[in-house]
Amino acid sequence: MIDAVVIVLREVLEAMLVCCVLLASSYALGAKRIWLLPVTLFAVGGALLYATNLTALTDLFDGRGQELTNVLLLMLTGASLLFYLAQLPDVIKQKNCDITPALYASLIVASAAAMVRELAEIFIYIFSYGIASGQTALVVSGAVIGAGVGVSLGIFIFFGLLWLGKRRCLQVSAVLLSLIGAGMMSQATRFLVQSGLLPGEHIVWDSGWLISESSLTGELLHALLGYDATPGIEQLAVYFASLLMAILLLRKLSLNQSLDVDSLRH
Repeated sequence: MIDAVVIVLREVLEAMLVCCVLLASSYALGAKRIWLLPVTLFAVGGALLYATNLTALTDLFDGRGQELTNVLLLMLTGASLLFYLAQLPDVIKQKNCDITPALYASLIVASAAAMVRELAEIFIYIFSYGIASGQTALVVSGAVIGAGVGVSLGIFIFFGLLWLGKRRCLQVSAVLLSLIGAGMMSQATRFLVQSGLLPGEHIVWDSGWLISESSLTGELLHALLGYDATPGIEQLAVYFASLLMAILLLRKLSLNQSLDVDSLRH
């Protein structure tokens, strides 16, 4: 059951980081929180479809179907987060801070893609290991505990960001989304290497002796930064390119002196 708790906690935490930071940031801009409910329902359905058709999906593209699906979902998440950051300064400088359709679209796509991928991993684990091993009750119990802890941490992050105040919430959220987005793009690159579509001979370092990917610290760093103990040069190049793009977007945000905190919803 402990394994189930850890595995599900890791998957839930990754999705909750994306969703709760976006939720806090958009709420500070005046968006209603209800947008996350239909996205969550859609993601559950998409994840079940993914998990129940895993065999057929894996056989696609010469056996690379699952890796390429993960690449698609990770790139959708990462690109949507960067697009959200690009739209943020223009929304903030508006007098009424109206949420634009483009901003809503980036919220929905990023959240849905992140949840579909992580929920699918949970369903696959429960279906393949829990049922196959005959330990369904233990695995489901561990999954419920792990999901509960992950959701609780997400709620804590959401209210913690709001507690900072609207302006600081937007600033901290933007930094977190930059790191998460770069990590997602790096993970997508790793899957491309694993599928053989990118070369992966050059491992830059092995930090597994210092921070194991399976440790609690490693799991948290993986969720926030896309931590990989043995990154390839391709992963690092994509990570820092994405981070540089996000930094340029954040610079545009920080230089925007027309942010009127009083225009944000109290």
